[in-house]
Amino acid sequence: MSEKYQRYRRQVLMCKEMALKANTPEIRADWLKLAAGWLEMIPLEHRSGQDAIAAIMKRDGTGQ
Repeated sequence: MSEKYQRYRRQVLMCKEMALKANTPEIRADWLKLAAGWLEMIPLEHRSGQDAIAAIMKRDGTGQ
């Protein structure tokens, strides 16, 4: 994975970590939206298996 995509991946993980620490459902949702935005910038072939599955599910409307 390129350095650029590694940096995006670190941002995804940081946003997910912040979501876990959020005090309200609204703030949690905002952090998760940010994580999803970072994740979408990583091409599917450069994502982990779990991340790729989540992106496909979101794209096809089968997940949140």
